[in-house]
Amino acid sequence: LTGKAEGYTRQQVTDLLEMHGGTVVDSIRKGVDCLLAGEKSGSKVDKAKEMDIEVLDVNEMVDELVNFKSN
Repeated sequence: LTGKAEGYTRQQVTDLLEMHGGTVVDSIRKGVDCLLAGEKSGSKVDKAKEMDIEVLDVNEMVDELVNFKSN
């Protein structure tokens, strides 16, 4: 998880991901499935791409999880 999610704190996004079975780690490394990137993501996106780790938009993922939760 890197960068800013629109309308959510980092802790709120982490809690939401963990509630749906995700694991949030502090660094990009082997074994990471994907990187959720928001505004001002920085160098983690570049490192993820170099390691062939999928980069997803954090706002889209949060929207999906919030909608899933409410259904």
